[in-house]
Amino acid sequence: MPMRRLVLVFLAVFAAACAVAAKVPVAEGYPAWEGLDERDYIWGRKIVPSDLRQKVTVVVEVAPTDEESAREQLLAAASVVSQDSFAGIPHAVVWSHYKMPRGVTVVVSDCGGKESADLLLGVLKSKDEGLSKKLETFKRVRTPVYRGITFPGAPGPKEGKRPFAYVMGHAGVEPLFAGALDAKGLAALKAAVKAAKAKLPKWRPFYGSVVDPQHFKGLETVLNSSKPKPLASEFSKIRKGIQDKDPEVSKEAQILYDAIEQTRSDLVVRISMEVWTSPYRAAYDVAELTKYWPSEKRSVARYVNAIKAVPDADKLGTVFGKIVAWADPSFECKNEAEAKKIVSELRKMKKTLERLKASKNMTVQGGAMALESEVDELIDVIPSKVAPK
Repeated sequence: MPMRRLVLVFLAVFAAACAVAAKVPVAEGYPAWEGLDERDYIWGRKIVPSDLRQKVTVVVEVAPTDEESAREQLLAAASVVSQDSFAGIPHAVVWSHYKMPRGVTVVVSDCGGKESADLLLGVLKSKDEGLSKKLETFKRVRTPVYRGITFPGAPGPKEGKRPFAYVMGHAGVEPLFAGALDAKGLAALKAAVKAAKAKLPKWRPFYGSVVDPQHFKGLETVLNSSKPKPLASEFSKIRKGIQDKDPEVSKEAQILYDAIEQTRSDLVVRISMEVWTSPYRAAYDVAELTKYWPSEKRSVARYVNAIKAVPDADKLGTVFGKIVAWADPSFECKNEAEAKKIVSELRKMKKTLERLKASKNMTVQGGAMALESEVDELIDVIPSKVAPK
């Protein structure tokens, strides 16, 4: 074999080996989602496999062959998008203390040929007013559209007829519903989603449904550290734990792994939504994101630039961050001296907010007014938050 060909074969084998090595393991009883790589992305918000676990997932498969079928199949998918938790986000959101909804994610899987992605994009970007209005929720939710979303053992349509949809619960690899998107199928899909939502366990950022980690105590150490500490090292341990032979360790690792990934993913999409109307809250969330995931600076760079374009948005973000920390029910001052120091800082913050209330920028002005009342409340509350001796 010629040397050049030998080298090419070696590189191909090496690349394939790297791809296998990079594949994240999945614990037994959870779908190993595929088709979510960068090369598979078509439209909407970007997600990772973890975004489709530990929650209710609805997959709508489409396979357009022309513009008409692309339009019809996306309109059918749009009838399902109302089930996505993000569809519940109000048009006018007060982002400062808004809690992002979660629980249900709807995705569209393109199972068509080479030209199908272009056909879908053509419809999604259409300037036709009537069509655009029908796809409004689809666009507002930023429904993820990828090529070939599936998992080993996933259901498929009879005779390859699409659109086809299926519903997965927060755990397990058996669909709760699988069928065509006709009137009967749509009703059954919605009923399955409703029933699955009722069974969702309580969820919290970073931990998911794990109340008290038994096998990965280091996560709490990182999250409770007084100094910013990236999650990379502990995340790597949790990832390795998914392959543990003990099913309890493996399950806990899977839930924690997915929860961490979802927390990161949700922060990125939240920043992209709030930055235009609440840049100071976005500034706070960017700080939280990059504290645990420094490499995410690239993914939110354009939003950081948007924040910088708003005078004093970063200052409001700093004030907001301290308010969040001190208003936390679990926060306690070490002693009366610390309480007095915090109150003194709050009074200085109030003077800063007083100045910002006069800003010519209405976003900054409104943010300063909203935060002032929270500072006033904390000035009264902090003296009572002293740890007992």
